[in-house]
Amino acid sequence: MIKVCYVINNLEYGGAQTMLLELLKNLNKDKYEATVVVVGEKLNNSIEEVIEELNIKCFFLSFKTGNVRKKNIFSKIKNYITFRRLLDAIHPNIVHVHLENSYSFLYCLLKRKKMIYTIHSFPDRIYTRMFEFFIKRLYKNGRLFVVGCAKCVTQRMKELTALSDFAFTTIYNPVDIDNFQPTSFLNSNIFINVARMVELKNQKLLLEAFSRVKKVRLDAKLIIVGDGPLYFELVKTAETLGVGESVSFVGNVSNVFYYLARSSCFVLTSTTECCPMSVIEAMAAGLPIVASAVGGCVEIVKDNGLLFENGSIESLVQAMLKITSGKEEMQKMSQRSLYYAQEYKSIEVTKKYEFLYDGFGTEKR
Repeated sequence: MIKVCYVINNLEYGGAQTMLLELLKNLNKDKYEATVVVVGEKLNNSIEEVIEELNIKCFFLSFKTGNVRKKNIFSKIKNYITFRRLLDAIHPNIVHVHLENSYSFLYCLLKRKKMIYTIHSFPDRIYTRMFEFFIKRLYKNGRLFVVGCAKCVTQRMKELTALSDFAFTTIYNPVDIDNFQPTSFLNSNIFINVARMVELKNQKLLLEAFSRVKKVRLDAKLIIVGDGPLYFELVKTAETLGVGESVSFVGNVSNVFYYLARSSCFVLTSTTECCPMSVIEAMAAGLPIVASAVGGCVEIVKDNGLLFENGSIESLVQAMLKITSGKEEMQKMSQRSLYYAQEYKSIEVTKKYEFLYDGFGTEKR
């Protein structure tokens, strides 16, 4: 039995959290004993409920996240001691880290534990001198394996660290494809966007483009699934652009597959992306994709959709009009999305991680 301790900062709704949940649901319980350690607080959401239903131990440390001033060294030491005692009690063979936190790196370095580190975003944002120190020391000690959620992420990490290629691999995020039904609305002009309402998702650009598309596709509608700090601003923007009645803001939902199955085209306007779960989920519903030509979108979106120039409203409008101009071509794109989605099936992605656990977790170092 290989003990795997999954460490994550929080269980908010996001790509890293969804990916972790799919791993836990599909992990071979006869070979692996999973434990989850959440650095942040308990949120009492559906993710936590599913983990509980899976009968997997989940510990919440309730550490304060965000920027901690350097002078608060005593709090950091206290937190690390708490973290160390918990992991000592768990006694894992592998610590599988999602999102960055210094406690995991320090613990694996001092305790000579093996770490699999899945990177869910471009590493430039977190690549400090301390981060570099931990990464290189763990690698030198034969205790680190890095997984990028997209080839662009893996490549960037290689460039920053200058470590051997043997320390890296790429495993795309998993999706529970069986939850999704192929759309039956391809003959409609119903666009959908699923994303947090934050600046980098750039839904303002989507609304502006949709207001132009609406003048050509008179029956066009837009569904925006998600929530965030820009919610009310985006609702106001839709009203100001005169498309308020054609845009549905449905907030966070647990049944995103319901809305995808009632749409005809998925649109992602993010200014940066790694491996967008929302795009893969849309593909699982057989939707043609329109996405900004950034990061992992370029790897995922092939002949099942169109890429547009990042930040360009003209390019986005043309893509939205073109993709809905020929229903026969949309049908072909839909079938391609369904086919490509199989690559991201949860059980298959989980097997790739289990392969890493088998080799890395039992290897004598």
